[in-house]
Amino acid sequence: MALGGLRLRLHLIAPCPSLIFPARQAKQTQTGTGDPASMHRVFTSRRYAADMTFRQPLRAVPVKPGTRYRSRAAKKTRNQVATYLGGAALLGAVLGTASIATAPGGFNTLASAAKPIAVSLGLIRARAPQEGDYWPGCNAARAAGTTPIYIGEPGYREGMDGDGDGVACEPYRGM
Repeated sequence: MALGGLRLRLHLIAPCPSLIFPARQAKQTQTGTGDPASMHRVFTSRRYAADMTFRQPLRAVPVKPGTRYRSRAAKKTRNQVATYLGGAALLGAVLGTASIATAPGGFNTLASAAKPIAVSLGLIRARAPQEGDYWPGCNAARAAGTTPIYIGEPGYREGMDGDGDGVACEPYRGM
C-alpha cells in the first residue's frame, strides 16, 4: 500500500517490535517449486529474506479401531502368551522327565510312578494273568484287575470272548 510516497509493508516475522513499518522497495524473486503455494520470500527492512511456506505439515488424525478389531487383537495376544507358556511348560516337563530317567535307577522310579496313572486310564492291566487263574466271568476278572485277557494267556476261555476276536472281557469304549 503506498501512502505519501512511502510503501508500508506488514511485518510477518517478529524481529521488530512494530508490526507495520516503512520499507524500501525490494526486488522480489520467486523461489520454490514454481507453484504459488509452495514457497515465497518475505522481505523485511533489515535486508534479509525469511522463507515462509504455506503448506501445512501432515497431521494424521488418530483412528480408534473398532471393538471387533480390538477384541481380535487382544485374543491374538492371549493366544500367543498361552502358546509360549505352554511350550515352556512342555519343554520343562520333557527335560525334567529325561533327567529323572537318566539318573541311576531313575527309569524304575519313573515306571512305578506312571503305572497307577496308566491303570486308571485303562491303558495297562493292574495285574498280569498268572498260571492257574480261572475266572467265572468278566466281572470277577475286572475286579482282580486282569482284564483284558488275550488268547493264549492264563485264564482265557472262549466263553468269555463274546465276539471271538481273541480278546476276552474287552473294555467298552462307548462308541
